[in-house]
Amino acid sequence: MTPLTSKVCVVGDFAVGKTSVVERFVTNQFSDKYLSTV
Repeated sequence: MTPLTSKVCVVGDFAVGKTSVVERFVTNQFSDKYLSTV
């Protein structure tokens, strides 16, 4: 089966967890450590 490749744009307010949500769905893991991406 061929892997699915997609492009996704995640938008939202500052410090709401956009990176955490993307990481959860991509790696199937959740990190409770806070690292600012700004």
